[in-house]
Amino acid sequence: MSAAHKDSDGRFTRFAAGVRFNVYGQALQAALPFLTTPLIVGGLGPEPYSLLAMVSSLVSQLNLLGFGAAPAAVKYLAELDPERDRARVDKVFGNTFLFYALTGLAGTLLLLSVAPLLSSRTLHLTPGMQIVAGFLFSCGAAAFLLQSLTATFQSVPRALQRFDVVNAGETAASILSQLGACALLTMGFWVRALALWQALIAAAGLAFFVIASRRLLPNARLVPSHDPEVMGRIVRFGGPVFLAQVSWSVLNQLDKVVLGFYVPMDQLVHYFIPFNLAQKLVLVLGPVLAVLLPLSSQLSSSEDLPNARKLMLSGTKISFLLLAPLVILGSCFGPAFLELWLGGNYSEHGGWILRWLILGNFAACLCGFSSFIAQGFGRYKVPAVLAAVLTAAAALSWPVFLPRYGLIAAAGAYCAVQTLNAAGLLWWVSRRLLHLPPGSLVRALSWPLACTVPLFIPAVLLRNTLRSWPELIGFGAAAGLYWAWAAWSWGLDDAERGRLRQAARPVLGGLA
Repeated sequence: MSAAHKDSDGRFTRFAAGVRFNVYGQALQAALPFLTTPLIVGGLGPEPYSLLAMVSSLVSQLNLLGFGAAPAAVKYLAELDPERDRARVDKVFGNTFLFYALTGLAGTLLLLSVAPLLSSRTLHLTPGMQIVAGFLFSCGAAAFLLQSLTATFQSVPRALQRFDVVNAGETAASILSQLGACALLTMGFWVRALALWQALIAAAGLAFFVIASRRLLPNARLVPSHDPEVMGRIVRFGGPVFLAQVSWSVLNQLDKVVLGFYVPMDQLVHYFIPFNLAQKLVLVLGPVLAVLLPLSSQLSSSEDLPNARKLMLSGTKISFLLLAPLVILGSCFGPAFLELWLGGNYSEHGGWILRWLILGNFAACLCGFSSFIAQGFGRYKVPAVLAAVLTAAAALSWPVFLPRYGLIAAAGAYCAVQTLNAAGLLWWVSRRLLHLPPGSLVRALSWPLACTVPLFIPAVLLRNTLRSWPELIGFGAAAGLYWAWAAWSWGLDDAERGRLRQAARPVLGGLA
């Protein structure tokens, strides 16, 4: 066996292990909100729930201040050996730590300074909720500072491909957040207690990753430091990533804030809930995408272009196979699901919003492999500029269309931008970065596309007929069985089936 082949197998083994460790936690994080959301929405009411979601969106906006430093730290730490390159590891971590400490403090002060203006004048809040909003913004500011520091320490297990550690921390935080909120509401507490609980979860997450990082790098100095050369490398790599993060944040978070200028707070729940549902598609690919940056960074450092091409084609194909049945079922039966889950009012006002958001998230997920390969190869400027231009066009359309069409306009703009961005990113990475032959990606997706036809036609025909839980669950089960057989038999080639068996064996035991 050649050295290159051994190295390729070793990379795949680490990649498969990272995916395996992410599967369980992502499954829990995807399933739990379906049980807890009705309890939380019912316990809080539409306006408090929307306000809490609005504060979370603003905190997510502040994450832009990180300027892509965490992905830069993951990339550069993944390229180093912790024993041989200890001094360089210390410099990369120390500069990242200093950067996030300063930006975290700046973001905290910024949110606290604008909170009174947002509470009293900008957002459509009732007088009672204006008083509550101040406390929620304070808790959000504290949570942001803690999350900024956590991002630094989280880069250590990510770079070392210890996704068992990353998954344990993130899954525990998600479960405690959801179940804790339900418990507090059951005990009679209200939205203030939920905001404080989120801040406490952020503090616990920081403590967990500090301890984990010190155990993974026992000889490293995990303290802030400053080196102009290292800081310059972090900023240069982070610039394009930051531009892409701005685009992502504008589409995924800022639109909710802007909607608050035009739509009463109690109506925003009809956008927030469909948006959160549509984003569950990301969790399907989460176990895979979470391990791609260190892997693609290693492929780049070793100039392993053939394996990068295989990763691009197989990864995009598998992404399609994982997502397509969920997109078809969600688009056809999403309104019926909302009606059964939360009530007819949510289905009436959020059904078409959910459909557009599902399609937009599908496009965003389909180019996930391309995005992380471009980041790992340090060639992210063109994709970042493309995303920024399309996002700017969407943002410029908001003042024109949101006052007239409301929530559905935001969903349509989201879908259009994500679709155009995915098409451009897939083309640029496949043709310009990896130099794949023309039509390679289309040929790779031809059989997976053919598999969708026997599922798509009956789903469209029955979309207004299936209106009860037994009917939806029965059709979903039948669709799942068909798709598992069709995707495995038609959608994958022999090599891909072999590698998936290898990756699934530790998860499924003897069944694989």
